[in-house]
Amino acid sequence: MNFSENLRELRKAKDIKQEVLAENLNVSHQTVSKWENGTAMPDLKKLTALAEYFGVTMDELLGLTSPGSEGENISDYAKEYINELISLENEANTRKINELNTKWKISVIILAVVLAIAFFNIGNLSTRLTAAENNMQNIANNTHYNNDDSDDDLDSTSYKILNYVDYKVLDIDKSKPWLATISITYSPEKYSKNLKVTFNAPQEDGTIKEVELENNNGDFTVQTTVDTTYDKYIIQTNDGETIEKADLSMDFIDDYFNSDSISIPANYSDGYITAELDDYINFRIVSKAKVKKGYVKAYFDDEKPYFTKEFIVYNDKLYVSSVKIKTSFDKFYKHNTFNLEYVAVDENGIEYSTIQKSTFSINGNKIDLDNCDEISKNLTFPNGKTITSPTDE
Repeated sequence: MNFSENLRELRKAKDIKQEVLAENLNVSHQTVSKWENGTAMPDLKKLTALAEYFGVTMDELLGLTSPGSEGENISDYAKEYINELISLENEANTRKINELNTKWKISVIILAVVLAIAFFNIGNLSTRLTAAENNMQNIANNTHYNNDDSDDDLDSTSYKILNYVDYKVLDIDKSKPWLATISITYSPEKYSKNLKVTFNAPQEDGTIKEVELENNNGDFTVQTTVDTTYDKYIIQTNDGETIEKADLSMDFIDDYFNSDSISIPANYSDGYITAELDDYINFRIVSKAKVKKGYVKAYFDDEKPYFTKEFIVYNDKLYVSSVKIKTSFDKFYKHNTFNLEYVAVDENGIEYSTIQKSTFSINGNKIDLDNCDEISKNLTFPNGKTITSPTDE
């Protein structure tokens, strides 16, 4: 398996959600999702932290070793390569990284010959060496890694551009919270003195604002204001001969809030579902605005909510002591999943919601929640503008 598959399997084996892993590594949930989808790679410090967190070696995390391998150990070469990459990371020196890749490829060839002679297992070895080289190439190519979910229909040119784009929210407008100041950094694979990089962003009034990125020692950067309710932007490069464009998707919702996931044990008796909730919901609103009210909705599939219950608000946390709902028991036999939507409204009228899909089983009168996954997060501003962030579990 490759790195992204390994990471997903390690997380599921540890029985934790992407949000929990993200919090432990001090990254966003979307970043973990991109690692698992293979659209981005963590930097080397995060790779080391991941290996320590899951209690595996770097070889195992990157897919450089496999169970049952006999003697074909390339960990020393991999570690030497990784250590050199760490020393180059802060320098962001593409030329040196390319030279290192060349040395690595030569060492792989030499190693392949030696191991082929020693173990007469050239077929299996070649597969592992190719996987190792691909993983190392991914690490080198992602020294500046992508913070964006690329669409499947983007061409190779678009992927090349997006692999070297990073963005960060610097500030959110207090009077118009759907507007944010962001920084964008583009680090080209090949530098040209004629290279021009522009960023096209939709504005609040629907117009398109084109801004040019400034060249700062080979990294192209800019700070600009964007309407965060749009999720598609354009980045363009022009070296005087070739113009390349790519759609840059941005997911800003984690810059506003990041709610908890909870499970609610429930029972069915005499036509009523009863549930006791001792825990609370914490929406962790980034702006620190006070929570004024909240409620929870429940519904099967795409049906209308079959109950709504208001939360008790205390210290910006939402509590529900108990729930009692009249419903048909047959309804639970027709479905094995239902959705819970948790909603909070702050003092500025901004509505935050997270929807969880719950899978349950029935044991006598007891309803057991087997799994609970977040399927979307939504934010609605007082002017009706919205941000919706579907998650990938």
